[in-house]
Order: sequence, then C-alpha cells, then structure tokens
Amino acid sequence: CSLQNEDVGVHGRVVLTKSEGKPALDVNAYLDHANIGNLGDYWPESVMSDNILAWLRRGLVGGRLERGRFQIHGDMDNWPFREGIGRFEALAEVSDVELDYVADWPVARGVDARLRFLGPSLDISGSIANLAGVPVYQVGAAIKNLKKPVLSVEYAARTDLPGFLGFVENSPLQEKINTDLSRFDFSGPAVTEGDMRFPLGDAEGEISIHGKAILEGGRFHEPGSGITLENIGGEVQYDQLGFSARGLNVTYRDHPAELALKATADSDEKFRADMNGEFDVRDVIPGFVLDSYSALSQIEGSTDWQVSLVVASDQPDEEAAPVLTINSGLEGVALKLPAPLRKRAGENWPLVLHYPLSEKDSLLHIELVDRVTLNFDLAEETGSPRSAAVGVGGGNPSLPPDGL
Repeated sequence: CSLQNEDVGVHGRVVLTKSEGKPALDVNAYLDHANIGNLGDYWPESVMSDNILAWLRRGLVGGRLERGRFQIHGDMDNWPFREGIGRFEALAEVSDVELDYVADWPVARGVDARLRFLGPSLDISGSIANLAGVPVYQVGAAIKNLKKPVLSVEYAARTDLPGFLGFVENSPLQEKINTDLSRFDFSGPAVTEGDMRFPLGDAEGEISIHGKAILEGGRFHEPGSGITLENIGGEVQYDQLGFSARGLNVTYRDHPAELALKATADSDEKFRADMNGEFDVRDVIPGFVLDSYSALSQIEGSTDWQVSLVVASDQPDEEAAPVLTINSGLEGVALKLPAPLRKRAGENWPLVLHYPLSEKDSLLHIELVDRVTLNFDLAEETGSPRSAAVGVGGGNPSLPPDGL
C-alpha cells in the first residue's frame, strides 16, 4: 500500500491478523518525505498516549522529514511491548525543524536530528541552529516512558556571554531569577553544556536544569562606576534558580584578581559580584577624591582589596539599584598625613567605600573606620562632587543644604 500527497509520502505493507482480543499487527512502512508541520492528522492515535500526541501536534511547528521507517510487529494486547513481546520501532531523519518543545521556552529553530521510537521510548540526537540566538552543536533528548512522558535533554553549545544571557532572558528562568542584567555589559566567548528535564502533560515532577558555562577571555563593564574586568576565565555553574561561580580569573587595570558571582532566586541578593586582589590605592579610590584633597596625594602603596557589586532584593514599589562597596585593611599603604591620620604601611586601618549606582541616590561614602569619614554628593551627569562633608572620629557627617 502507499500514500502520496503534499504532506507525506509513505509506502509499505500492513498485515492485520485476528486474535482473541485486539488484532496482531505486522506493519513495515517507509517514508520518503513529509511536511512535519502538517503531520498532526497522521500520528497513530491507537498506539500513542494523549500526552505524546498533544506534544507532537503542538510542538512540531515545521520542517522536513527526509526519510523514515516505521515497524510494528506483535499482538496489540501486549502494546506497548514493554516486556519485549512484540516490537515497535520508528526511525526518522529530519531537517530544518521548528520545535516548540515546552510552552514559554525559546523555540528551537533549524533542528537537524535523528529520531528513534522504540517500544515505549523516544530518543533524539542532532543539532539546533538557533535556540534564542544560541547555536547548539550537540543535543540529545529522550523520553523513557511515552505513557508518562518526561523530556530529558543533554546539550552542548558554543556562544558568547550576551548569547548565553539572552537565552536566560527569553526563558522562564528570567522570571525566577528576577535580575535585570541588561544594565551591565558582557562580552567574550562561552562554551556551555548541561541537562534539562521537562515533565510533559500531566507527568509528575518539576522542570530542572543543571549546567556549566566555561568562560575564556570574557569582559564585564559596569557603566555607573566605570569598573571594567577583562580576561575573565573559569567555570560558571547554573540551574533553574540562577547561576554562581567562585575562583574566576580576571584582570583589573592590568592586575590579576579573583572573581566570584552569584544570582539566585533563593537569595536575599538578586546579584552579587566580589572581586579580590592586590591593587594600587590609586586604582581603587575614585580619582576626584584624591584630586580634591591635596593632602591625599601623600597616600601611596598597594594592598589587598575586596570590590563588591550587589543588587539587593526589590523593595515594595521600588526596583533595587546596584551598590558598589569596597573594603580594605590598607596594609601596605602609607598615609603621610598629619596626626592622627598618619599611618605606617604595615598597620591595619579598615577602609569602607559605599556608592549606590542609581540616578536617585548619588552619595559616595568613604570611611576610615573610627578615624575619618568623607561624604560626597555627586552630580548625575558628570559624577563630579556637588558638595562634600568631612567628619573626624566616629559618626557620619551631614552634607550641607542645597545651594551652600
């Protein structure tokens, strides 16, 4: 028998044998072409579960079946042949498929793959040309039990940091993480691999993702502070709740440093980046601070610093803004100032710098703990100080009223 039309071309043999219950089938068929987007009416409803039929009909948006083979042999009372009594197998090679695999997730476009239905299972292997802008050069997917389908996917892709973050922004992960990373500039290559699990229909379980991204030569820039990190390298771990990394190698102003990142849905902080390294004091303290007070020109030396960029959880009716915090004990830095601010290089004097990177709050706070505090009100347009206050000893000095 054969069937030829614009949707599908199939020919083969079908033998139906009467038995005590359901009939026995012996089907061998070959497909020489098919328009995948029009296959909804051709799926064998008698041998597929409602969940799988609904997934195939909704998810297979378009593409071509280049060739395929379909075989059923056995008594249908034993369907779907879980114990090996009988055989169901379907093989297909497809190209340029558009697959809407799970609602609300980025559609996979340009899928070239080989599919194999065997008994109660489905296996897929191939590649994806475009998944939210990311080319996936290797993908393997499987549904082990078509009656209670759970789609498991393993993948590997070469992309860049904007492409990787673009996939996150165009998926339900963005709503869970709830962090707007578009305020930061990322660039550089990334290789990512991992696995995903999607229950289909009424199958039990929740969506889960586990993966890693390998960075090499990445770049991060925060426009508000002007901080630029280069040569970012290392491994970032991610899952359905967010991402994190420790011990990333970075370069800041030609000095090596170590970077940690975290953005997770179950944290009080929506995003946090901590950089630790040894830098010259003039590479960390804002230049206008050193230029505004001639006495500060006597500060010299390098020391260990922790530079943190934090986006806290949103407050009611207000989106959280990033805050830059810098901490150091200043060991190795000499302050050649009059007493009581004269400091030898070997002494530990804790310093804290706090600067909200928002349009509403432009107060730069610098404190040598229990010794001196500097507060600056910075102009939004230029970042230069409009007013300043200095306090010696403990306490937080108030800025002068506007106009003074």
